Amino acid sequence: MEILRLLNLHGPLSYSEIMGKVGLDPTKHAGRFAYHLRAVQHSNLISMNKETRKYRLTDIGVKVVNFAQELEEHALKKMGKLLVRSSRLAIEEFDRGRIVKALMREAQVPSDLAERIAREVEDRLLELQVKYLTAPLIREIVNAALVEKGLEEYRHRLTRLGLPVFDVTETIANASRLGLGSEAVRRMAGDAVLKEYTLLNVLPRNIADAHLSGVIHVSNAGAWVLKPDYIQHDLRFFLRGAPNFPTGLDSPPKSFQAALTYIVKAFEAAQPEVNTEQSMDMFNVFLAPYAYRVSDEDIEDALQGFLLRLTQLTDNPLEPVNLSLGIEFEVPKALEGVEAVEPGKKQGLYSQYEDEALRITSSLLKLYLQMSAVKPILNPSLIFKARSPSLREKSKGLNQAVYELAAKDSTPYFANPSEASFNEAYASDGMRFTSTEGEAWEAGTLRTSCIGDVTVNLPRIAYESAGRDTVFNEGLEASLNLAMDALEVRYRALYDRIRGNLLPFLFQGDGDPYSRFESTMMSVSFVGLNEATITNTGRSIYESKDAQAFAEKVVKGMTSIVDARCRQSGERFRLSQVSNEEASERLVRLDLEKYGQVVMKTQLTRSAPYYTNSAIIPLEADVPLSKRLELEGVFQQFIQGGGTTLIHLKGSGMGVEPLLRLSENIRSRYHVGFYTYSRYLTHCRRCGKTYTERYGKCPSCGSASAVTQYGRPTARYTPLRYWPQAKLSNMARRVAYSLESLSNPSM
Repeated sequence: MEILRLLNLHGPLSYSEIMGKVGLDPTKHAGRFAYHLRAVQHSNLISMNKETRKYRLTDIGVKVVNFAQELEEHALKKMGKLLVRSSRLAIEEFDRGRIVKALMREAQVPSDLAERIAREVEDRLLELQVKYLTAPLIREIVNAALVEKGLEEYRHRLTRLGLPVFDVTETIANASRLGLGSEAVRRMAGDAVLKEYTLLNVLPRNIADAHLSGVIHVSNAGAWVLKPDYIQHDLRFFLRGAPNFPTGLDSPPKSFQAALTYIVKAFEAAQPEVNTEQSMDMFNVFLAPYAYRVSDEDIEDALQGFLLRLTQLTDNPLEPVNLSLGIEFEVPKALEGVEAVEPGKKQGLYSQYEDEALRITSSLLKLYLQMSAVKPILNPSLIFKARSPSLREKSKGLNQAVYELAAKDSTPYFANPSEASFNEAYASDGMRFTSTEGEAWEAGTLRTSCIGDVTVNLPRIAYESAGRDTVFNEGLEASLNLAMDALEVRYRALYDRIRGNLLPFLFQGDGDPYSRFESTMMSVSFVGLNEATITNTGRSIYESKDAQAFAEKVVKGMTSIVDARCRQSGERFRLSQVSNEEASERLVRLDLEKYGQVVMKTQLTRSAPYYTNSAIIPLEADVPLSKRLELEGVFQQFIQGGGTTLIHLKGSGMGVEPLLRLSENIRSRYHVGFYTYSRYLTHCRRCGKTYTERYGKCPSCGSASAVTQYGRPTARYTPLRYWPQAKLSNMARRVAYSLESLSNPSM
């Protein structure tokens, strides 16, 4: 019977698994166990799968287990006993002592008080005459007794984490609607439980309440206590060989092909330990020594295999970690005197390998153009950095190829590093990592993480202050401090994960862990600057000088508060503009419930409202491109943690030259630090064609089921079926700029 119960509870098990779970010693009890296993098998109660060598219950076996359970329940009921379906999926007799132990172990209730509460709960259960009890029901009654006695702190500790049946049903339905598969349900349910754990047991009550009420938004709470959101890799670390890391990188690579294999292995090993994005800055420069005397054809072949492996690694909706490669058009000044990591024992400098770096870039662009003819390469992302005011002659051809790719499917990202920064690195959503004067050039940009982001609800502060500047400033400072307090809690939680060796790749090494946790960045972002401005001034940021002045004052004030906290604590807090989609929708929904029509007066999107996020100017705002770029540039210069300016383009037939001219204007006139172009894409899996328009069915083969539509809700391309509902509803209202407006940005 024990064998049958185990198979009923756990599903198919092997010989050794059954023996271990029964608790028998293979060296002493093998004969005895084999006898009983044969007996139930000969009775046709279990059968063995010859391929997997695992045993399972037959239909008769299932009926026997069910009958035995019913018989046991009947006998206990006849004896007047309370029956409990326990968390171990078994029917057991009620035992008051278990309540006492749980109260003492989980909630630290004194023993005499725990005994009194347990007796009271037992009396209530006998009065209820419930047909059968469950462990969660007993816990609810215990919690009710604690609340009635005013023992709220004990009840808080005893709270059980989990999802209501309705929520699980909805999770399954949503995963089915999005086509994510059954494993996605497990991941989504797990995230929900961990989010609940974070809010109940990790964050202090005032911070958890601020999140729940909509003052702030804690992003990615399901991974809050487990892993950081971003990592900026240092390719040189792996090229030197990393024998102490769980990647198989025991000795340095000796060829270009081997170096790329090492990079793939590093990405694979880090993927379970990073929640949002892995980035590898200066990709072509650090690889350049390995391309010395390697033919263009061999470079291209090796990169093609590299890209195919990375696209396979990222083509998984269950583990949606983004990858990005930072590409340079020249060897950065910070690397000019730095010794290169090379195959063999050479002692060259990176500045000597500029031609090889440009050849790698050329091959990479050629492959992206070729491969995107079949399907757009959305992951890994390419981030191009133009450090010089004008590109030198040798890299002008590459510049042309970059904008050819941008004209084709709008996938590249463009960064214009600040002259005030010693070095900068980026993620594809614009998250900006910087080193500052007085520290090593790579200290804040390589081998470092951004542990996460907390978003401040600016419209909420505006509604509460009702035009009173002093009240607004006090609310702003209070909200920002709550956000930074939350990030410090996450910092300490992740430090505990490091000590517990739950992040073996990122934080393992001989006295020098790979990730420099002391340099980690913590992002404080915001939503609804435009909506807060409307509330205070009656106008949008782009509609009057007074409105723009108010918005600038708010952003400068946020930067000042964050900088002051950095000086006080020594931590690397940064104000950023990368708040996620969940924050945008959740916070406006909570404000609608609390303030009603006051919120609607500030919304451009009344039918499906959301607060402006990522951009400063709403993407639905009908303003000339020059005005949009001017304002985005003004505000980006105050936001140290980065953000993205999205330039949405009309349809197909985009020319390379207009994009080139516009990008030169962006760099020289508008001071936009990070931007990307955007269009809607339609890809057909059946005929392998991609169109820069939105089609319900393929214009070539007519298939509707094989078509996937893509767009950028903010910075990253995402299939439209995964877009937030509010952004999807307002998609048609997004302002797109034509070829003529690119040639003349004032249009």
